[in-house]
Parts: sequence; C-alpha cells; structure tokens
Amino acid sequence: MKYPFFKEKGRIIQIREIETNRNLLPENSTYTMFEPVAESINLRYHTNVRETFFPRDIDLANHNISVWNHNWKGQRQVATETLGFNVYVEANQIVFEYSYKFPPTTKSMKQKNYIFS
Repeated sequence: MKYPFFKEKGRIIQIREIETNRNLLPENSTYTMFEPVAESINLRYHTNVRETFFPRDIDLANHNISVWNHNWKGQRQVATETLGFNVYVEANQIVFEYSYKFPPTTKSMKQKNYIFS
C-alpha cells in the first residue's frame, strides 16, 4: 500500500492499494488519517452539563442500566498547531509520531501510530 500524506502536518491523506490502485479513504474527508478530533457539547444548542449527554435516571441506574442521550449536537476541533512529526520504519512497521497543540488548552499532545506490515 502507498500512504500519501500532507507534508506540512505529516498527516496521511490517503491509503492506496497497490495492486488495484484504488483509494481506500474518502476523497473529500474533513479529517485525515489518525487525526485526533475533540468533540464537545455545542453551546449554541445545549448547556455544558453532564445531563446533556448522560441524563440521570434513578430507576435504570438501580438496575445497572446506563442511559445515553444520542440527540445532542456536538462541535469538533482539531489540533491548532503542528509542533513536529516524524515518520520512520522500525522492526517491520511504519511509525508516525506527532506533537501538536490541541484546543482548548495550550498544552501539547503527542501521538504515536503504528502500521504493521
């Protein structure tokens, strides 16, 4: 397989199967391969409280049944700044290492992905 990637951020944008030359990822995807996405409650539609996505139901909780609200609207954010990346081969695997700032904090986040061959 071939792994074309976005050189400025080091992200895989497509996986191409060599024998058929067929692309395996959607062409117009909003996100790239292994790109972490932070999903939070969209404050335009809901309040930022636990009950927005996990309402409390005492009767069901007493029977160990969890209740999830699947009808809440979320907002998604990706890394705001790529601090660095490295791609290398190690012991029959391709390793993608990333370091970046992730909203809403100013802390950096590190990610390491392995593709085994």
